[in-house]
Amino acid sequence: DPDETLRYFEEEFKSIVPTLPRFEYNISNVHESLQDIVSPAFYMLAPIDNYKENAIRLNITEDVGNDLWSTLCHEGIPGHMYQRNYYLQTNPSPYRAIMGHMGYTEGWATYIQFMSYSLYPDYTHEVYGALCRLNSELGLILQARIDLGVNYEGWNKTEVENYLEQSGFDKSVAEDIINYVVAEPANYQAYVIGWLEFEELRDKAQTALGDKFDEIAFHKVLLDAGPCPFSILETKVDEYINKL
Repeated sequence: DPDETLRYFEEEFKSIVPTLPRFEYNISNVHESLQDIVSPAFYMLAPIDNYKENAIRLNITEDVGNDLWSTLCHEGIPGHMYQRNYYLQTNPSPYRAIMGHMGYTEGWATYIQFMSYSLYPDYTHEVYGALCRLNSELGLILQARIDLGVNYEGWNKTEVENYLEQSGFDKSVAEDIINYVVAEPANYQAYVIGWLEFEELRDKAQTALGDKFDEIAFHKVLLDAGPCPFSILETKVDEYINKL
């Protein structure tokens, strides 16, 4: 159940991210006319003058399966919906509230989504979550690499198929991936590079602070900064490290 899953994440992530006051949201399925063209789930950005009214739209088909678990984390709590509501409750300037930074927003949602794989209530062995996470990471990185190959290096379909086969994937998906990266060039880079930037900042803070590293305090620094270039975010993390 999507709502039950989001409430589960809300509880489980209390030891990982700052607690946010309860906010309202509604969940509904997309119209059948959109089922072939939209993702399994997405967060509808709430207006800044009524940001507590949030919406998540689902596209539940037979092909979705268990992917909805991590997708709800990415789109909902503590992904996009949580991050958006957290930042708006810090009372930012209206300009900051409407200006986005895709590397930050998608990077955060991807970074936090990958944590959800260790929270499966029915699969408690850590190996299961680790394998699911690795599979998701590899799939995302693979598509980002093909994006560069097609749009920057000029790969044709045969070259994409060869890359997929060499990487241990089914080459039959080559055309679908090519069509996507041509229509949305560099989209995958926001997810992959953004996620890796967050991982690097975490590694930096953990290495510098050792036993003083506090996960909630670190994530508060990232969230308080709001959508911004990573050069600014790194400055915020450096300030956090130096204070300790």
